[in-house]
Amino acid sequence: RKLPYDRCIRNVYHGILKSKIIPACEDVRHIVFRAQLFVNHYTPSLEIPPKHINHQNFWYTICQLIINKCVTNSTSLPEGLLDRWDAFKQRHRSIIYVRDIASGTSQCLTEACVQLSTIYTNHTVENFEAKARKYVCYRIQNIFKLMGRQKVQKVADYTYQQVCLGTPVRPESTMFTMEKKRIVDETFLSLRNIIPSQVSLKTLFASPSSFIPCLSYILSQYEAEQEAHHTYDVRRLPLPGLFPLLPNPSLH
Repeated sequence: RKLPYDRCIRNVYHGILKSKIIPACEDVRHIVFRAQLFVNHYTPSLEIPPKHINHQNFWYTICQLIINKCVTNSTSLPEGLLDRWDAFKQRHRSIIYVRDIASGTSQCLTEACVQLSTIYTNHTVENFEAKARKYVCYRIQNIFKLMGRQKVQKVADYTYQQVCLGTPVRPESTMFTMEKKRIVDETFLSLRNIIPSQVSLKTLFASPSSFIPCLSYILSQYEAEQEAHHTYDVRRLPLPGLFPLLPNPSLH
């Protein structure tokens, strides 16, 4: 339950408490924003994204780098990150938060790091199936241009389960012939080979970062279509929209 500030704090302490809260919130907001900028730059460049991004200790260590403090828990960082950080810091000097943070802000920062680890976990877990299904459906519509929407959906359901190592139920043979099955299998083989394990809420929560390469592959396919498109190209389907691979940083 939320309580209005004026009701839970005595009037005599309003000004004193606000003078502490506002600077602490500003500090945490700027530090977290910079931490996300670096992590979002660093993670997609790796062939295998680190599982650390889903843990509080990783984010707290990144925040220590942002405020130019000595790292107190280097084991929470993946190998090679400090070298990447040094190179990034040299190119972007403003990534360092030079302002002295208010006393007690570290407790607020710890809570912010818990939220960051949850946000980055949920971003993959909650979006993976929708992004993968949309990609599968889009590709099938482009392959079988004369296939009706309901039939496309049935083939897409089968293909999604096959790609995600589930239990696919093949549509009726009159609609989905062996030749069509072969085309679909070859089209999605690259994506299937990236899937680390059967896709379920349990496996996504257990290792969300291991599914990021799959989303990265889908995004790269969309980007390639965007780049190959010309203004006057005639398309049956609109260009697929791009999506953020990781949560977007915000100062709000």
